[in-house]
Amino acid sequence: MPSASEFALADLSMPVLVPADAADLLRYGLHAIEMSRASGLWSALKIVTNVADAASTVAVTPSWRFPTVAGGYRHRPTSRLLGAELAALEDSLHRVRLPLAVSLCAPPA
Repeated sequence: MPSASEFALADLSMPVLVPADAADLLRYGLHAIEMSRASGLWSALKIVTNVADAASTVAVTPSWRFPTVAGGYRHRPTSRLLGAELAALEDSLHRVRLPLAVSLCAPPA
């Protein structure tokens, strides 16, 4: 069913990668996983009809490398979501994790 999820993903502060073909889908999928691990944010892939319904051949090589994370930030998840802990999580979302995801948003070629 065709739909638009841009507003929901933006409301959830999720980085979204949009692959153009099957090769991008594989590359962006790996990138989304690593970006999620680095920033502590969920990552999304928006797959349009032309990519989802396409058929193609992709050469897979082990040469793909994830860019290094500057500053060595490592997100530590917590289940404590009340008071000061929640305020600290929201602060890290807007001041650290979203800017980190934006800096990592362009996958390497």
